[in-house]
Amino acid sequence: MSAPAEGARDVTQGVRDSLPFVTSLRSRHGIVRVPGAGASRVTVRVEMPERWETIAFDVPTEAPVLALKLEALAQFGLQNALPGDFVLKLRGFDVLAEQASIAESGARGGSTYLITYRRRRPVR
Repeated sequence: MSAPAEGARDVTQGVRDSLPFVTSLRSRHGIVRVPGAGASRVTVRVEMPERWETIAFDVPTEAPVLALKLEALAQFGLQNALPGDFVLKLRGFDVLAEQASIAESGARGGSTYLITYRRRRPVR
């Protein structure tokens, strides 16, 4: 790999420095970028306790919560699962209006959503 040209800067370093600290805690390396139009974007985490995993997402604040939910299910390997079988929570409360935007749901940069099965599952 060649050295950067004189005057060039490492773009990833600037992005890494501007992210909230909590996005790096117990999360998979890298940030998944959710497509969508919008000037303002936030970095949020989605945690799935059944998988013991957390993934950081870069989402537009105008994107619907459902878009984040679908992308999170796909990233957790559950792309064939029905979205209605899962509940998305923010600060302990169910996000009932999934068509509302990320900003309207109350998420800020560094917020953590919890995605889990709507109904309890038997232990095997």
